[in-house]
Amino acid sequence: LANGPDCGPTTAWRLDHYTYPTNGELDHLISPVFDLTGSMNSRLLFDHAYVEYSATYTDGFRVEVSQDCGQNWVVVFDESG
Repeated sequence: LANGPDCGPTTAWRLDHYTYPTNGELDHLISPVFDLTGSMNSRLLFDHAYVEYSATYTDGFRVEVSQDCGQNWVVVFDESG
């Protein structure tokens, strides 16, 4: 994604949790399969921002990866509040 002008992203994903009308909602972003065969130094990089709306509404953000086409998932990042 970082191949735009000045190495900036050409695409991005944004979710507006601030105006969500109900608790318990889940959103999923599922990427295409990345074939990293032969890659020795692969990394997953991302930026995120989070601000708590109020003490009664909490949100979370979790990143999971799979190495077996979705049969099993490993959490590599988890933040909530």
